[in-house]
Amino acid sequence: MSLVKPDLTQTSDQVSPGTYKVRIKDAKIGEWEAKDGKPATPYINWRMETFGEEQTKNNGRAVFWRTATAGKGAFQLQNLYKAATGEKLDGEFDTDQLLGKEIQVTVAERNGYTDIQAVKSLG
Repeated sequence: MSLVKPDLTQTSDQVSPGTYKVRIKDAKIGEWEAKDGKPATPYINWRMETFGEEQTKNNGRAVFWRTATAGKGAFQLQNLYKAATGEKLDGEFDTDQLLGKEIQVTVAERNGYTDIQAVKSLG
């Protein structure tokens, strides 16, 4: 056994349910494993950061969202892309195109976790 003493002074709680302005900061491609007879599903793990909040403690908080790039759940990627660019997702795109884009997300609690329920453009 190894004794660990973490330094948690710079951590912050996850965002509470609500509506936030966020800036897309990062995107990493991954894949959910195949299970229960369902095929593996590729996804993009987006990291966003809150800004423009009245309570300054809510600025700079990370919000994460995985959007499938195939299958029934890919509609979430379509919604994110349209909110960020104002254009319909049609074919290939580079995730770097969305970095720095600002959108509005609605975060809700589901099964003890927070999850993005809706995305909209800020314009």
